[in-house]
Amino acid sequence: MSEKRAPGAPETDGFGAWTWIALVVIFCASLYSDVSRFINPDGEKYMPGYFRGGQMDFSYPYLGARAWLAGENPYTTPAPEFTHKVFEPTNIHGKLYKQLYPPGHLLTLIPLALIYGSDSVGAGRLFFEISLVALAGLGLVTWSLLQSARGQMVSPLFIFPAVTAFLLFPGAQLGLERGHADILTALLCWGALALLMRRVVAPALFLVVWAVNIKGYPLLFAAGLALLMLRSRAWRPALLGALLGAVVFVAPAARFLGDAFRGTIYRSSMFEPVWFNHGFKNVVHNVLSPGVSDRGRLVLSALALAVTALWGWRAWQRRHELAGPDGALALIMFGTASLLAMVGLSSLSISYNLSLVVPGVLLLATCQDRVVARMRIGRAGGHLLGAVTTACGFMLFLCRWGPTFPLAGLGLVVLLATLGLLGVRMPAPRASAAAPEPAGPEAV
Repeated sequence: MSEKRAPGAPETDGFGAWTWIALVVIFCASLYSDVSRFINPDGEKYMPGYFRGGQMDFSYPYLGARAWLAGENPYTTPAPEFTHKVFEPTNIHGKLYKQLYPPGHLLTLIPLALIYGSDSVGAGRLFFEISLVALAGLGLVTWSLLQSARGQMVSPLFIFPAVTAFLLFPGAQLGLERGHADILTALLCWGALALLMRRVVAPALFLVVWAVNIKGYPLLFAAGLALLMLRSRAWRPALLGALLGAVVFVAPAARFLGDAFRGTIYRSSMFEPVWFNHGFKNVVHNVLSPGVSDRGRLVLSALALAVTALWGWRAWQRRHELAGPDGALALIMFGTASLLAMVGLSSLSISYNLSLVVPGVLLLATCQDRVVARMRIGRAGGHLLGAVTTACGFMLFLCRWGPTFPLAGLGLVVLLATLGLLGVRMPAPRASAAAPEPAGPEAV
């Protein structure tokens, strides 16, 4: 119902349905016309990789999916038709490995392999479209999380700048061009948080198990959420969701889990001092000295683990009020810290991995006033937080400085320090807020 207007006052009614439809169509078409250039065989320009040609990296796990369907061990199959034409087999302890990704990554691509068979170009093009849908979903999920953290309705218009930021983020564009699954993984992780805030537990844990088995980066994230569900009304649906995820994404690979684990560990230990590597080791390599890069990586990883544990504790303190602003904020900060920790830990963490973290940066940037008020850091502290958060956003979304410096990696370190200080400042919940969950329908 429209509010009464004074005589001569301008119209204040909202847009009609067709106005929104037109705006959405124009928005989607204009963005798609820009990012569609990353479909093979075109290549990315701002962040060039080693090889030209769209979805080159996608074709690597896609071969593994095809080998799996053929009844082969996708990690060590001797069949020449499952050997990538560019990525040669990797020698790990005298054994040649043709895959270095977790089995869930290959399983995710099996439906495409069933449809396209040996046509990796066609499969890569469809995966590109799937990734765009995932980016749009990530914008929708971020809007939902923002409403939870702020404790108020936020205009759906927020989805437009959120999706634009994600689509134009260089790391996401590199992921689109190379055909990586980090965008999908980000949607699974942040979507799981949105579901938990609504007490939809079983599907949330299913998504988390799926995400971990695509790439290992959400491992701390998954462990923290599993611990958070160890309470009377949540552990059963959480266990159900986790078991279902294990049945779908782990059990089918039982016979070669050992090879999968060795390949994944080897991949995480690879290192190259290139600007698009944003792991802690490369940051120390560039900022301090190559001689202390390994030690610096361990120190920063330990700090990241401590910050993740701190925010995990803050979320646990609010485990009965996850739908409230404080519980939502604690979950968002935990999710950001846990994903940041694993991205930084990897010795070779390429820019597309940052897609896991950037939703947390955007949420922190848009919840600053709530953070300032809740943590009582005052006006000066609010300005400092605003400046630091803006700097983090600048570094992460620009990705590089000059021809060689991994600017986004430095942004991760600054963000880590910011999360640590905010975690210390976060007050304990009031006794009334920490009361047991009221009786009612059990979470599903």
